Amino acid sequence: MSKYAILTLNDPLNYGNRLQNFALSKVLRAYGTTSTIKVRRCSYSTKSLMKRRVKDAFYSFKPIIKNESASHIPAAIKRVQRFRAFETRYLGKAEYELSGLLGLVGRQEEIETLVIGSDQVWNYTFLMDQRDLDLMLGNFPGKMRRISYAASIGVSNISDGVRDQFIKGLAGLQSISVREIQGADAIECVTGQRPATVLDPTLLLSSADWRSVGEGNLDNKPFILTYFLGRTTPQVDKHIQCLAKGLGIGVRRLNDTKDLNTYASGPQDFVELISQATCVFTDSFHACCFSILFNKPFFVFDRNGFKGAASMNSRMQTLFNHVGIINLPDDFEGYQNFDWDGVNQRIGDARLQSLSWIDEAV
Repeated sequence: MSKYAILTLNDPLNYGNRLQNFALSKVLRAYGTTSTIKVRRCSYSTKSLMKRRVKDAFYSFKPIIKNESASHIPAAIKRVQRFRAFETRYLGKAEYELSGLLGLVGRQEEIETLVIGSDQVWNYTFLMDQRDLDLMLGNFPGKMRRISYAASIGVSNISDGVRDQFIKGLAGLQSISVREIQGADAIECVTGQRPATVLDPTLLLSSADWRSVGEGNLDNKPFILTYFLGRTTPQVDKHIQCLAKGLGIGVRRLNDTKDLNTYASGPQDFVELISQATCVFTDSFHACCFSILFNKPFFVFDRNGFKGAASMNSRMQTLFNHVGIINLPDDFEGYQNFDWDGVNQRIGDARLQSLSWIDEAV
């Protein structure tokens, strides 16, 4: 069978990152065996590979020791364990490692196709070294075919300082697709060729596919779910509490140490919580994706607490264009005004187009 290797960000405590990695792996397994490459940052010291592996074993716990108060540590440790259990069960052990120091480690001759994406793999403002960008563009030795699926740049344009790197790296890809219209614009500007715009991998799976990932740990009590990566404003918090009181239901808070039980959630819990929520308040792209998949009314904010159209960056705009959501709720009483039949039809059409792109590319 053909061998596919996924090159993506390896973020050990990021719900969206782990879930998009799982979804793309699941889709590619229809074509052959699939593995995810472990990327090691170029800034790592030149210690032995074994010592760096030991260091990685404790990497996920470093933020806990550094940032969490004593009362939060048990929940934070459980969260790390839940993430690791998800990776072990659904992603498996990495068969290949990649770093600027060692190149691609593993039997790379077995890899027929390298698939770069999804997530912000080409956001050079995230990367620690310019060599990291070369790696994420697939610019390293090896005879495998190279394509990108739903790669994201995450910025509005490609700066002059990395323009030549992008031109060289993209020239080595046989097929290119990106996640956002803004990213397609940026690539067209530097290469003269416009890449395809496709769905985030999480949207390639149906709601039924995702429900099979959940473990059925929730009770039947209704709740509002919040998931914010940035800080909420007092006004937003007040609206959430007022809506919860009006509906007579509770609030569960992902990524918030005020709710340690929910804070301890792993990727499977993330999926299940959204699937069971009455509605969702978020500033997260992937929380919007799963709210749409499960037909859950949602309110989206920017990272400063604004809602509606004011919060829509390029990835939100592209997502809402795909599914035909034009007007987000302007008030907290109108949260049921989504045309879910129309949304489901459009996301089904977009899913078929994206899967067709993969079929042709691989």
